[in-house]
Amino acid sequence: MKNNFWEPRFEALATYNAEVARGIIHRIQYVLKMEALQKEYNEKRKLSPV
Repeated sequence: MKNNFWEPRFEALATYNAEVARGIIHRIQYVLKMEALQKEYNEKRKLSPV
């Protein structure tokens, strides 16, 4: 079940994190984009009621 802070755009982040865990290497531009999205996701999660 997805939490209330989840947004469809975070699907790309989930895929990226799974690929990194499997050792897939990405272009630096994509890594930077995902780092920014990860930061935004973390902030939303902090503000979300449990």
